[in-house]
Amino acid sequence: MNQEKNINSLISIIFIIVIIICGIIVLGVYMNDRWKNMRDIRRQADIKNTIKAVDIYYLDHSKLPDNVTNNEWDSSYDLANNNQTLFKVLRDNNLLSQIFDPKNNEEYQYRYHKFKRGEYGCSRTFAIFQVTKFETEVEDHGQGECLSRNFVLDAPNGYTYMWFE
Repeated sequence: MNQEKNINSLISIIFIIVIIICGIIVLGVYMNDRWKNMRDIRRQADIKNTIKAVDIYYLDHSKLPDNVTNNEWDSSYDLANNNQTLFKVLRDNNLLSQIFDPKNNEEYQYRYHKFKRGEYGCSRTFAIFQVTKFETEVEDHGQGECLSRNFVLDAPNGYTYMWFE
């Protein structure tokens, strides 16, 4: 009888442990989705803040912020800070605080590039700001297209914004 009681107790303990593990897994999956949504909300806020900051910079300086190089994008995922001209210029002008994607890796990053007049068939100088990817599916992918290149296609589940000088 004592042995039967011990077996029942062991089965009860195993059952409780299985329920706790299942609960932790369900909570983890739920929270992972919540974290994805929260990171995407931050990305959307960063888009709005960056666009406003560049608009103010343009009003103050009558030009869009430049790039350090003509060939590379300014990127929030530049660990050496070599190509973060936009972000540095906006911080130096007190228009924007430190900004970077919540994941900030090769797949998820913010990037900016200023193009010369005539590039990709655009008749004026222009700049592109992109959030390269959201973690959830988004409806609004922004706008940014010249005659020979649609920049929205570079970030299919991201956001693209285009300015003209």
